[in-house]
Amino acid sequence: APTFDSTPDYVATQDQAYTYMVTTNDVDGDTVTLTGTTIPSWLNWTAATGELSGTPGNSDVGNNSVVITANDGTVDVTQSFTISVANVNDPPTFTSAAVTNATQGVLYTYLVTASDDDGDTVTFTAPTKPTWLTLNTTTGVLSGTPGNSDVGISGNSVVIAASDGNGGVTNQPFTITVANVNDAPTFDSTPDTSATRDTHYSYTVTTNDV
Repeated sequence: APTFDSTPDYVATQDQAYTYMVTTNDVDGDTVTLTGTTIPSWLNWTAATGELSGTPGNSDVGNNSVVITANDGTVDVTQSFTISVANVNDPPTFTSAAVTNATQGVLYTYLVTASDDDGDTVTFTAPTKPTWLTLNTTTGVLSGTPGNSDVGISGNSVVIAASDGNGGVTNQPFTITVANVNDAPTFDSTPDTSATRDTHYSYTVTTNDV
């Protein structure tokens, strides 16, 4: 009966390439045919070369059963083993698209959401934001009302950081364009509401428009 000369690597790491070259021997000199009887979906099996290779993902973390069958034309011999895939921390992924348009004098709201492949709790911070915006770190709501001085894009850069508490951080940078709303002119002057008979009265009216 054929025998296996190779010993598999029982350990793999998420997102890192794994390779195992299967080699066999037959004391009778018979030709040995290899079959991948049980192969995890993340592994590629090449029967002609005996190469088992692939890169496990986050969903493959844990134990993965493998069975290789060697046949010399008469007898089947199997090599059964388990590959333990170690987890690598995945940073959070934003699942919300930033709201990049706002209007002067109108409340702006953006609900920030993110997911984590490892199931870690995601927290949000805003390392960069204009003064007219506030981030509620409990609800993930970024909100505020821009004024006339905030019109345009200058000073409206935002960076939201999502952290999983295990070193994984993902940033979402964007710029908000604030549309102008016409502001009515204002009076800067205050009239004198009293006058004296036979005395000249004068009032200079001044205005401003932001």
